[in-house]
Amino acid sequence: MSQSSARNEQQLLIGGKWVEASAASYDIINPATEEVVGQAPNASGADAEAAAAAAREALPEWSAMATEERSALMLKAAESHPGQVRRPFGSGDRRDRGHRSCRLAHAGTSGRRPLRPLRTRPAPGPSDPAPAPGRRGHTVGTGGIVGGMVNRQPVGVVACVTSYNFPMVNMAGKVAPALAAGNTVVVKPAPQDPLAIVELVRILDEVGFPPGVVNLVNASGPEPAATLVDSTDVDMVSFTGSTQIGTRIMEAAGKTMKRLLLELGGKGACVVFDDADIKGAIGCIDRPGPSTQVKSAPRRHELLSTGASSSRFATAWSRCPGS
Repeated sequence: MSQSSARNEQQLLIGGKWVEASAASYDIINPATEEVVGQAPNASGADAEAAAAAAREALPEWSAMATEERSALMLKAAESHPGQVRRPFGSGDRRDRGHRSCRLAHAGTSGRRPLRPLRTRPAPGPSDPAPAPGRRGHTVGTGGIVGGMVNRQPVGVVACVTSYNFPMVNMAGKVAPALAAGNTVVVKPAPQDPLAIVELVRILDEVGFPPGVVNLVNASGPEPAATLVDSTDVDMVSFTGSTQIGTRIMEAAGKTMKRLLLELGGKGACVVFDDADIKGAIGCIDRPGPSTQVKSAPRRHELLSTGASSSRFATAWSRCPGS
């Protein structure tokens, strides 16, 4: 690949400053061609701890910011220059995952508007004008002696850790609700394809999010993510990935009583026997569903086929649109 078309990212965003990663950088490989498509910053555990500390420091000011101010920044990011949005979700995002253009287009409208989640309307902040009596929070009990009301507050610092599939949409779907609710975030993309997420964080930085509200760490190994899970500066971990890693995160996070959002593994196992109606089976498996590990995980079904059905299924599946 020519030098001009490669993406070379060497820096992390910590506390509003783009800084060199402690462990330099590493190659990003297109799995379809085995070409080097760019460089990504390689953070250390110390970098992750610094990012968490910066997010902690920025939390009071961001959580107290008026709803209108937070909303304006999020809308500005969502409506960023089309060229900025298309670049990471086009060539860069596609190359480091080995996607063909037709498969990317088949992924759905979220691929064309990856920052749509940033249109999330922020919840009212502590500095917003008080609503009419009885309108603050959600009443859960009105007893004559004992009553109760839920008053929603930011959790705090959220570590957003994503898997390799659909990295932009996945990360935006974690970061947007966290920021809208008044939390600060540390973004940790998957090591295989982080280039689009680096660009997403650049957009958030350029539109004016205060220093420390959004931080970026990335690495080829697990140390920075493990550091975030263990850090006393992190209040919540939002993770998409394998059940094995999710289990380890739950065990580690329990030591500091962190809140967790875990989207793990696969679901909906599909067993195709030798005498199956292959066309009918594909029709069932390929129906729209929540986010098939058969392909790049637009739908998380797990396929088990044996004997003659395996080759017949593979041949039939390859003829499906977008396969």
